[in-house]
Amino acid sequence: MSSVLIGNLDADVIGLGQDCTNPLFVTKPPQEKENKTKKNRVALSLEEDDSEKNDAIVGTIMKSAASAGSRATVSLSDCLACSGCVTSAETVLLSEDSASTLREMCTNKNNQVTCAISRASLASLADALDMDLNQCLKAIKAGLAQEPWSINTVVTSDTAQQLAATLVAEEFLSRIENFDFKNNSSFIEPKIPEPTIAISRTKYRFVSSIHGNKDIEAGLAQPRPNNPLPMLCGECPGVVCFLEKNAPHVLPYLASAKSGMAVHAFMNNTRNDNYQEQNNKFVAVAPCADKKLEAARRDLSDGENFDIDLVLTTSQLLEALGGLEKLRCYGEKDNDNRNGDSNDDFLHSAPVSQNHAGSGAYLEYTYRFIAAKYGIMVPSALPYERVRNDDFYQVALTLPEKTIRFSRAYGFRNVQKIANSIKRGDCPYHFVEIMACPSGGCLNGGGQIISEDERSRYDIKRRVERVSSVFHTPTNSIQHLPEDDPNRNLLYTRFHHIPSLQDTLHPGDVKW
Repeated sequence: MSSVLIGNLDADVIGLGQDCTNPLFVTKPPQEKENKTKKNRVALSLEEDDSEKNDAIVGTIMKSAASAGSRATVSLSDCLACSGCVTSAETVLLSEDSASTLREMCTNKNNQVTCAISRASLASLADALDMDLNQCLKAIKAGLAQEPWSINTVVTSDTAQQLAATLVAEEFLSRIENFDFKNNSSFIEPKIPEPTIAISRTKYRFVSSIHGNKDIEAGLAQPRPNNPLPMLCGECPGVVCFLEKNAPHVLPYLASAKSGMAVHAFMNNTRNDNYQEQNNKFVAVAPCADKKLEAARRDLSDGENFDIDLVLTTSQLLEALGGLEKLRCYGEKDNDNRNGDSNDDFLHSAPVSQNHAGSGAYLEYTYRFIAAKYGIMVPSALPYERVRNDDFYQVALTLPEKTIRFSRAYGFRNVQKIANSIKRGDCPYHFVEIMACPSGGCLNGGGQIISEDERSRYDIKRRVERVSSVFHTPTNSIQHLPEDDPNRNLLYTRFHHIPSLQDTLHPGDVKW
């Protein structure tokens, strides 16, 4: 499977288990809250650990938790804020974020459901149906308009994705202006952030006893123009979760803009001041199950309500719509009803280095944004150079008195190489588009449409090439958000150094 789930990233570092032993989260739920269901909560059974190796660390906690009650309520966000077991979190995500959840959501006629489809997901479906993007989007709209879904607002996330890419490009421009190219060093030395746990988009809690485990009201996240280079785009939740748990030294290098999915959800929910009372629900269709992890981050919530209510993978959406043949029929009926007329022609735009733009086009947009700022003309297809393997490419942009080096690193093998080079201080790049899924990034996400006869790397490569051939970058122009736009400061996020379970059990022993 091409998706990278957190539990599979590095089993030697991330311990797997069946029971939650983290004292920050294992508590007995109050009786009065037993009938109130919160988003993504799971009851974990507790039992004594009979392992002599682990008994000294977790046995006492498990026994005390078990004596308090036979079950403990642990939220999915709690699981993500812990470096211990994440197996349960992944299981809950895949089981709860499903077509049955969407059906339940749509059954409530008071809910106003918006379904936003990523372009990578749309391209995968279009390839499987042998349609172009416009035809595929029409078929999906027609299918979701049927019972039991009755969803009338079905859109792509193109505009939000372009906006996210532009925010990344703007932050990179600020960082290179503060970078000492002559000595290839930043003016500000990076520091490993202290361990924290998100409470909401404006609040977090220190884990270390040095700060007394108190909550900090930090306000909205801001861009970090003075942070060091290279800047890594943080679109991939699999990469982000791995870095938070195992390579916190890389966190200051991540771009601070939210992902396209998160930008779309927040802007959709804040069209008016009463979106919660109006039961607005935001459903995202994404190419990878790890996007479910992103949706469960408390940084994308007000503490109670999450910006994203449900994430379906591409294959889950196809399953909900009854499979390929039924979806193809929806498209044919829709074409008959419209007589060829369509308002979806915004999807017809020409490709721009399409083989390298399938994961948000962060490198493409940033390269062109910087070139435009310096008045440099660039070709429609950037001159990428293959490095090491098919998942690692680089391209350079020559400016007056300096050269900016970009790279596109996909697959966990290359993620580790970039993280290690940053730790050693010898990373040769200034901007890295980094994704966990190999062989095409998001276009090859684990939630994409995969045929039953696909068995080899060659089969995967051919499929990704087909998907890439129908994938078109939304536009050649750069999206701009006015400096005085009130939404600008709402489109950034924070990342958190997640302490190891050992450090959580013994916070006074945390060493830097």
